[in-house]
Amino acid sequence: LLESNSDFIQLSTCDLLRQEQETGSEMGKKIGALLKDGQFATDEMITVIVDKFMKDNAYKSIIFDGYPRTVSQADNCLKSGIVFDKTFFILQFILTL
Repeated sequence: LLESNSDFIQLSTCDLLRQEQETGSEMGKKIGALLKDGQFATDEMITVIVDKFMKDNAYKSIIFDGYPRTVSQADNCLKSGIVFDKTFFILQFILTL
């Protein structure tokens, strides 16, 4: 909703991982192999694709979806100068009767 009604763009690490995989790059192939085996991409891989996204979208308002997830990724934010102006926690509850 924010993205479609404003100047915000979304950073989704899941989307970025898929896009990298589709390029057929060496990293994309490694990401594909990990995901196929049910494993997670490494923090190093996530850092590389997020850094590229940030460089490509400098000075834009960004909604971070699922990033950072680890202390290492949060450290990368600090080192890269990423500043979070606002933080939202969205909780979803599913009730079953």
